[in-house]
Amino acid sequence: MTNLIKGVTNQGTTGKVTASVHNPQVNPPAHLHVGDADKMVMVVTGGVFKILTTEKLGSGANQQVGLDFELPEQNLPAVGGTRQYIVGQEITTRWWAYENAGGKAYRGTSGMVHLTRIADEHFVGDFDFVGTFGSQSVQVTKGDLDLTGFITPTSVRSNAPTAGSGTFTGSFTGGPVPGPFSATQVSIQEHSGGGIPKYLEIQGRRVEGFPEVQTFIAINLKENATGLTFDLATSTDVSVTFFTFPDYGFAFPVYGTLTFNVPPDAKQAAGTLNCVFQKNDDPTFTYADSFAITA
Repeated sequence: MTNLIKGVTNQGTTGKVTASVHNPQVNPPAHLHVGDADKMVMVVTGGVFKILTTEKLGSGANQQVGLDFELPEQNLPAVGGTRQYIVGQEITTRWWAYENAGGKAYRGTSGMVHLTRIADEHFVGDFDFVGTFGSQSVQVTKGDLDLTGFITPTSVRSNAPTAGSGTFTGSFTGGPVPGPFSATQVSIQEHSGGGIPKYLEIQGRRVEGFPEVQTFIAINLKENATGLTFDLATSTDVSVTFFTFPDYGFAFPVYGTLTFNVPPDAKQAAGTLNCVFQKNDDPTFTYADSFAITA
């Protein structure tokens, strides 16, 4: 895979984040979170330092959990130094969970995070916090992180997909990039190996502006998927990812429909995508498009 959300050696951030999570809203309540190595993000944008983790729990489009950390860049320790942060006051933390086929974000209200800066782009640390969502809460303990490398415009650009030809056009209502979307790069590729079942990736990517902003939508379809229409809230055969860099990150469908005109393959894919995206506890936004791509 050759885009930002796969391929740890190319994405810019490598390392690990783990934690024990007790969430009474799910069964079983105990979960050992191990962030997926190919979805680690450590970035500084708009004066804010962010760490984002994602752990895929199953093959469903929304079956994932993760952690977010945010603090002002000016409050980071110097190289060789260590700092302690009070959750909810000096650092923002979230545990976002997959519950009852939907997403829920638990914002940290108490706890502590320690960060040590080994080198300019190498941080290690530990963390514990309680996160709440309304009257519900989760407890995150024994947190451990060791991450190297910031995501940068260069690392995003170097991982652009193999070029295809065609169109990937639509429109966002709300969200970080409202208005028309027209991909400047399109691709359709088969991926397999490494113990991962073969799947087809269909992608539209827009690169614009200075400083550069990249936005993409990636559709992953399992090799043996049947039918032309997929319910994005329930299907285990297809997943859709929205990403915009540098100021937002990932979002995933809450619900929606993907329809192909004819069965897609490594040479062609055409159809429509209509869905509602959400990142953590941010407001939802809608997207509707059509695409027609040849490799």
